[in-house]
This record gives sequence, C-alpha cells and structure tokens, in this order.
Amino acid sequence: MRLEDIVKEWVELGKQDLATAQFLLTMRPVPLEIVGFLCQQSVEKHLKAYLIQNGQEPDKTHNLVFLLASCEAFTADFRVLSDNCSQLNMYAVKTRYPYPENLDLEMIKMALSRAQDVVKAITNHLRVE
Repeated sequence: MRLEDIVKEWVELGKQDLATAQFLLTMRPVPLEIVGFLCQQSVEKHLKAYLIQNGQEPDKTHNLVFLLASCEAFTADFRVLSDNCSQLNMYAVKTRYPYPENLDLEMIKMALSRAQDVVKAITNHLRVE
C-alpha cells in the first residue's frame, strides 16, 4: 500500500470519529464517555497520520502528548496544540470504564472543540486529497 493511501486511511478514520462524536451530542442522554473517547481517538489518528506522512512509524500509544512531541520534530508550530492534547489525553482510557469523575456535558463540548482545533491544525499540514 502506498504511503499516501495509508495516511489517507488514518485521516478518514479520524474524521469518522469526530463526525460520530458530533452526532452523538444530539442524543438524549448524551453518551458523554463515548463522545470524549471519540474526540481523543480522532486527534490520535490525525497525529499518527502526520507522523506516517513524515516517514515515522508511530508508537503504539494513546498518549497524545507523546505523539504530539514526536510531531514537533517535523513542525515546531504544533507546540501550540500541547494544552489541547494534554486535556484530551484523559479521554483515552479513563472514560472507557464506569463512573468517570466529574464528567459533564460542558466538559464534553469543550473536548469536542479542542479536538476540532487540533484536527484542523494537523490537517493543514497533511497532504491528502
């Protein structure tokens, strides 16, 4: 499979995660944990797409801060995404188990906004059609 196709596949999966998160916000009750998880997953997949585009095999990790640091080796501009990635990190694992602490709709809306911002910034550096 061509490198461009691999990158495109990662990006498409990340877009699907973000679109699904947005759709789930229309449900009542909103599945907060799932929306948060999908926001984190979308960012993770976009970061991994960027690393692959730059010839680096991404580590098998869900840690967005670690992945972002790897991306910064290619684009120092990504440092501005650090806070968003740090805040989204908790949704990788914590929300996959019962009774996450202090999770509410406002937090999830903020998670979606953070994910959208990060995805937009990364997408501006991706060469996909």
